[in-house]
Amino acid sequence: MPKKLVIKYIKKKFEERHCKLLTTEYINCQQKLEYICKNGHKNNITWHRFQQLDGCSKCYGNKKLTHKFVKMQFENEGYVLTTVYKNSRQKLNYICPNEHSGSTTWPSFRNNRRCPKCYIKYLRENTGGKNSPSWKGGVSKNGIPLFDTYANQLDWCEEVRKDPKTPHILNVRCTESNCRKWFTPKTHEVQNRIQSLKGNQKGDNRFYCSDKCKRNCNVYRQKLYPKNFKPYHVREVQSELSKLVKERDNYICQRCGSKSNLQAHHYESVYYNPIMSADVDNCITLCAKHHKEVHKQSGCRFADLKKDNLCGGN
Repeated sequence: MPKKLVIKYIKKKFEERHCKLLTTEYINCQQKLEYICKNGHKNNITWHRFQQLDGCSKCYGNKKLTHKFVKMQFENEGYVLTTVYKNSRQKLNYICPNEHSGSTTWPSFRNNRRCPKCYIKYLRENTGGKNSPSWKGGVSKNGIPLFDTYANQLDWCEEVRKDPKTPHILNVRCTESNCRKWFTPKTHEVQNRIQSLKGNQKGDNRFYCSDKCKRNCNVYRQKLYPKNFKPYHVREVQSELSKLVKERDNYICQRCGSKSNLQAHHYESVYYNPIMSADVDNCITLCAKHHKEVHKQSGCRFADLKKDNLCGGN
C-alpha cells in the first residue's frame, strides 16, 4: 500500500510550479485543491490531474502533454526517453544516466520516482545491507520495513527503534505483555497497523513476534474479558465453613429444596470481600444446578469475579 501524501509535500509541489496552494488539508487524489497561480488565476484541480499538467490548468489551457515536452523533462534529469509519449497511463521506456534500462509512467516520473536500479545500488553502498530495499515504497524485496519510511508513522503509539545490526531496518516490540521482545515485522504488518491506527482498516493489527504470543495475549481479539476465560468453574468454599452452612440450611437447596449435589455459595465474592469470606451469614446452600445459574448472572459471572484465572466468588 503506497504511503499517503501529506499537505506539506503537495504544497511544495504546487510552489515548484509557481502556484500557491490555498487548501489546508489533503484527503485523497480525487479532492479538489484550490490554488492561485503566478498569473493570478484562482482555480481548483485534483492532485492526480495537477501532476499531468505543467502548472495552472488555465495558463496551460488543459492541453494534452506533448511528446516533446515529456522528452525534454526526461533529458533535464539526464534520462534518454525511448518511447513516444501518448498518455499518462502509458509505460515509458528510458535509459538512466548510469545506462540502466527501465520503464515508468509520466506521473511517477513527475513524482521524483527515478531508476530503481540506481537506488538499490545507492543503498547497498551506504547501508551495507544484502537485501537492499527497492525504490518504490521504501521496502525490501523480502518484505522488511525501513526505519526512515515507517518510524515517524508509528512512534507516537508504538515502541520503535533501529535494528542494532542493520540500522536502516525497523524494529518494534511484541505486544504480548510477558514477551515484549524486539523484532522486525513484515512490511504488510506495518502497513496494516498504520491503516488500523488511521481508522481505515478493521481490527487492531498489533505487532506479535509469533503466533504463540498472539494466542496468549489478553487483548488479541478480546473486548470485555481476557482470553481463555472459562465459562464455569465451581470451587467449593472451605470445608469447615461449607459444613456449617449446610447444617444451618438443613442440607436443603434454598432455591428448589433439593437434597443432592449441595454446594455453599458466597453472597459476596471472596476477592471483593475477603473479611466476610469466613462468615456463615455470607453464605447460602444451593444445589449444583442453581449454583451454576447464579454464576450466569451479570456481576456474579466467573468472568467478572476472576483474578489470575481463579474464581473470586463461590
